[in-house]
Amino acid sequence: MLKRWLHMPVRNTDILRERQQTIGALQDTVSELQPVLRQVGDLERILARLALRTARPRDLARMRHAFQQLPELHAQLETVDSAPVQALRKKNGRFRRTARPPGTRHY
Repeated sequence: MLKRWLHMPVRNTDILRERQQTIGALQDTVSELQPVLRQVGDLERILARLALRTARPRDLARMRHAFQQLPELHAQLETVDSAPVQALRKKNGRFRRTARPPGTRHY
């Protein structure tokens, strides 16, 4: 997304203003969001490996761990005073903790 924004910048001042306000709102909660985001890791890279069929079991484990962080991230974003962030929260809905099917082992 950042790459696209840099290569094709928006000239609409309303969109730019909204982005700046969102960044400002996220800066207020960066200390709370940072530990959760560190746990998420680089999902884009893992998804690219999946698409290229070069993913390893370790990548799948990292992706599972990232998905397990989504409920916490969703909860922390609730305090962000930004309409776009809240719209994103609502669009993504609620996340249940990743549960193992009965009879499976945790590796």
